[in-house]
Amino acid sequence: MPQKKDKDVAENSSKRKSFSVKKGIKSRERVRDRGEVFTELREINNILDLTADAHRNYKDQRILEPACGNGNFLVVILERRLADIKKAIRKKDQDDIEFAILTALSTMYGVDIMPDNVKECHERLMAVIGKFYKERIPAKNRRPDFLNAVKEILRTNIQLGDMLNGKEEISFIEYTVPRDYYFVRNEYRLIDLELGINSSKKRIKPTHYLKIGGGNAD
Repeated sequence: MPQKKDKDVAENSSKRKSFSVKKGIKSRERVRDRGEVFTELREINNILDLTADAHRNYKDQRILEPACGNGNFLVVILERRLADIKKAIRKKDQDDIEFAILTALSTMYGVDIMPDNVKECHERLMAVIGKFYKERIPAKNRRPDFLNAVKEILRTNIQLGDMLNGKEEISFIEYTVPRDYYFVRNEYRLIDLELGINSSKKRIKPTHYLKIGGGNAD
């Protein structure tokens, strides 16, 4: 049975103007030319309710949406993960909250062939995090470096690409946690991963989470 909290999260999402695309499409031309049809909220929740174990563990389970559109699945997954963070981190420790948010986002990936979809997906995920952040962190304590780190992870993880005919152009950044509040970033080519080649083309040493977006944290 779906949990009431998950339903509430989904209902809140559906009220946002940008969440749903009327009748599941943006235009008939895009359906004709790209086969673009957006999954609606009810189907998203039915699927996620059946696969909760595959997406709720935000620390270890990585999710790739290979045709993410403007983020319908990713928005709901992120909201469910943030609901779990709210429950798990009851104390108001800002570092713990910020690092958990970034960890949850860093294990989510999306690719889409349409630039406007990628832009909208970035904006929608940023809005979800912004709302959650404002509810938990007083205005005087909010850090621009944290929001810049969110933007950097969105840049690397939600990207423009063609998963059918342009795989050689797609690379993914794997964020791992060597110790609290730090990320190591390794870059892998999609075609190498599909061949079982587990060697990164680029590695960035352990970096404090507030420095990911170019911040100056110690």
